[in-house]
Amino acid sequence: MQIDINTNIDENLEKTKEILANIKKIEEKSKALQFITIKDLAKILNCSHNIAQEYFNLPDFPATDFPKEKKAEINAVRNFFSVPRRKKEMR
Repeated sequence: MQIDINTNIDENLEKTKEILANIKKIEEKSKALQFITIKDLAKILNCSHNIAQEYFNLPDFPATDFPKEKKAEINAVRNFFSVPRRKKEMR
């Protein structure tokens, strides 16, 4: 932000308040739980629906059964994939 004699300080103050409010909203959203489905995981991993479903069926995969479908919290999925795994471990 460049300030000179002609700068409207009140206008810039309002813009700054707006930016800070948007940052706060983003921080709040990032703390909220976000769930993904089998379809979402397939898209994220660029794999088939069947492969994504195999992950959801693994005993140690962080999936939860909701009334109509399985879902997994995105941060738990990130943690799951942070550990190296081999194909034979999936079966």
